[in-house]
Amino acid sequence: MKKLAALVLVLALAFSLVACGGGGDNGGGEPTTGKKVFYWIGKVQGGTYWSGVEAGLVAAEKEFDLEIRQFGIERETDVEKQVNLLADAVTAKPDAILIAPCDSFALAIPVAEAYATGIPVVLVDTKVNDSDDFTCAILTNNYEAGRTCARLMAECLKADGKTVGVIGVDVASTGSQTVLDRIDGFTDYWEKEAGLPDVKVLWDEIKVDDGDQTKTLSNTKDLMTKYGDEMVGFWGANGSSVACGTAMKETGNKDIVVIGMDFNIDSYNHVRDGWMRGSCAQQTYKMGYEGTKLALAALDGKTWEGADKFIDSGLLPVTPDNLDSDEVKLLLDLINSAL
Repeated sequence: MKKLAALVLVLALAFSLVACGGGGDNGGGEPTTGKKVFYWIGKVQGGTYWSGVEAGLVAAEKEFDLEIRQFGIERETDVEKQVNLLADAVTAKPDAILIAPCDSFALAIPVAEAYATGIPVVLVDTKVNDSDDFTCAILTNNYEAGRTCARLMAECLKADGKTVGVIGVDVASTGSQTVLDRIDGFTDYWEKEAGLPDVKVLWDEIKVDDGDQTKTLSNTKDLMTKYGDEMVGFWGANGSSVACGTAMKETGNKDIVVIGMDFNIDSYNHVRDGWMRGSCAQQTYKMGYEGTKLALAALDGKTWEGADKFIDSGLLPVTPDNLDSDEVKLLLDLINSAL
């Protein structure tokens, strides 16, 4: 009887291993759902910006009957942790990986290695440097985003009659190609089209906030104190740009033109109340939702080559002129649903 019981146990175990061997096995011994399993490796989890991406992922997860497992890091400088999360994902052998690289240089080789395993790797929000080894990428055209911010800045300064002074700059990370592309776009427009030769951008004093709004607030106030009345503008190149507006609110200063990236509830309020003059909204929900669809298309055999690998998710500049438009209301609804 003992031999018979042992044989039954062995057969049962063998059957269970076969049953778990298809799509949905995460390689870690957890029960499979039978659904396709995608891994999402984001940057800083939570917050209005990444919550928009996550809302898109959740919507796609429900619509296409997937299981999306979400992971992230605490700070945009946590490069090693994100590299480890990607390695863990590859070991788990999901059906696809979606990742927002926190450092375009440091993540290039790990992303290429993940892609080489045959798992579709879709980049979201940020690309990697000097590598074509990924499935495709859905992101804002960040060069054009930088140009748009510079155009809004120039228009506001001219409207205010400010033709002499300095503009401060705050970024989340200097290792992100997203940031570098935005800076290139802003610089290109400012040098060739702004028409404000005596307004200088403080490129030699760029402030880095690591995605921390408290740090952005401090950075902004430091530059305001240093330059006083010379400061006519401030550009926040990332989601913490809302803290630039908060700095204006806390100091009661509406003379400095603040233009930021990554629209959210707080930036909406700042634009409404005059502490910011513009906030460029990335289509974060679309990144999550369409990014998932791209991964599904890759599983069905679709491929992308060259420039076609980069899918523009779009950009909507939000200013006092369109603050009450249907497009902005839709963005607010999406943001609220993500919170």
